[in-house]
Amino acid sequence: MQALVTQVPTLTGGAWRYLTPITPVHEAMSRHLILQAADSARAAMPVTVDPRDARASHALVIGAGRCREIPLRELLERFDRVTVTDIDPDTLQRGLDETKLTPEERRRVEVIIGDIVGVSEHLVRGIEACFAEGVWTLSACEHLVERMASFIESLEPNPAAMQPPYDLVVASCVLSQLHLASVNRVSRQFSQRFPETVKLDKQPRWRQAVCRLASRMQARFIDLVHDLVSDNGRLYLAATPRVHLIFRAPQGRWKTRETRDMLAHRHLHDFLDDRFVIEAQSQWQWSQPLPADPKKPGDLFDVEAMVLRKSRRESCRVGDFNRAEAF
Repeated sequence: MQALVTQVPTLTGGAWRYLTPITPVHEAMSRHLILQAADSARAAMPVTVDPRDARASHALVIGAGRCREIPLRELLERFDRVTVTDIDPDTLQRGLDETKLTPEERRRVEVIIGDIVGVSEHLVRGIEACFAEGVWTLSACEHLVERMASFIESLEPNPAAMQPPYDLVVASCVLSQLHLASVNRVSRQFSQRFPETVKLDKQPRWRQAVCRLASRMQARFIDLVHDLVSDNGRLYLAATPRVHLIFRAPQGRWKTRETRDMLAHRHLHDFLDDRFVIEAQSQWQWSQPLPADPKKPGDLFDVEAMVLRKSRRESCRVGDFNRAEAF
């Protein structure tokens, strides 16, 4: 997971807080809740008398990455087809290889490569066009930042066409990452054109524009996953609202005094409205390996995860009159 966060305020305390290193539970907790959502989705599927009338069951995993927290083989035991998506083809292919699927299992996995909210490529191409407008000097840096910020403020999410409804939709720690790959790529391009003393992610105008873009993308993503799941289906939604920058400390402990928000809202449930019903939820912390250099920080993420279904009243609004009569 990328932990570089450029769009949100940094909360820094003067004193160090000392922590006891956590037991790694992220993969196990994620897999447990994903399978709980899968089993709930299976149990809610309509029963058909004639097998020929049964619809093929289908699960969707958004941002599957290396599949480390995705119980892909177990999902294939529960669903006829599983579609996995990611913006990085090499990472996803590595994850599929490491899962060691049988040829029969692999045939039932569909792979989609791309940005599901439809912003990244437009963002990168637009910024490249800004760079190409002229030979930007250091004195013109402020004008370039304004041009770049104005451009991304004009971007609106345009999700890729999918094939709903899915009986299960899995979006594990994707929400805070939707914009980061393209924004970090732009930051690297910017640093190639200007001295190290000019940092794009330190420019207030740019940070503000990125924050607004991230907020739009996150809101649209919630709408998207709602639309992708079937009326009787289930959604596994997990996010990392915050990241703590941690350093090695004496006696095998960690220390931190900097926390960065990664979402437009404080908590995952703040994104939800009456279209969703929470069936299960949990929270834990997830750490990335600390660098060997004690002066460099590692990342400790707060994780919030939920199993969701559509509310019956929401299904009623899009369903038939007979279903409405139940209320």
